[in-house]
Amino acid sequence: MRERLQHIRQIYYSDQTKLECWPDFTHYHNPTLSPFFENKCIYDILESKPHLNDNEWFGVLSPAFGTKARGALGRSVTPYKLDTRLHECEGANLDVLGFFRTAQNLNNIKQGDNWHLRGQTPNFSDIFAMIIDKAGIQYNINTRLRKNQNGRPCNFMSNFVIARYSLWIHYFRDVLKPCMDVMETDEEIKSLIWQSAKYQKDGRRKQILLKHLGVPYHPLHTFICERMWSMFVNKNRHLTFEHY
Repeated sequence: MRERLQHIRQIYYSDQTKLECWPDFTHYHNPTLSPFFENKCIYDILESKPHLNDNEWFGVLSPAFGTKARGALGRSVTPYKLDTRLHECEGANLDVLGFFRTAQNLNNIKQGDNWHLRGQTPNFSDIFAMIIDKAGIQYNINTRLRKNQNGRPCNFMSNFVIARYSLWIHYFRDVLKPCMDVMETDEEIKSLIWQSAKYQKDGRRKQILLKHLGVPYHPLHTFICERMWSMFVNKNRHLTFEHY
């Protein structure tokens, strides 16, 4: 097992999805289905306070990491190649790495207005702004995305982020936990986020979603939370990052 990868978690839901997991990651079984999807796993793992050094590489990755990171790392995505990239990042003093390809110049929080609730009021980014405001986070969702030295914007998806463990703790404490608490307890927000996200995979998962969530569609919870790393990195302007 490669030491740089051993503290990174990769989620699996079934025997089939476990086959997708890389042997160098620590596998995390999630047999239940939450409307927050992988973000609930991130919450639970960080709330348990794993005993890691601040500079350890950490992440809670989708079982589809190897497939979806192929566009970011090249066709031959391997643990060796990722380990090499992390070694290079240590030499460059990078803090955060993203492995999900997004539009170069598009704010992915605002991009949600086109992907979810298109044409509705309040729209996706309005709801995102309401949640962070109720959570006590000061951030303008229209803030221009800063770019790194290679011209890449800080667009991230939480289940495709690898970062220093100390930053994950900071992210959990200051962003994810207060926002998820609002999403679970605030009646106004609950009424908004239980709408259909109009996700393209709704049809094939209809029966599973109805069984576990009580609705035949993906609600907005996970699509909001997965974009919070973009806000976190853009807000904390001292952080250095690369996006593959």
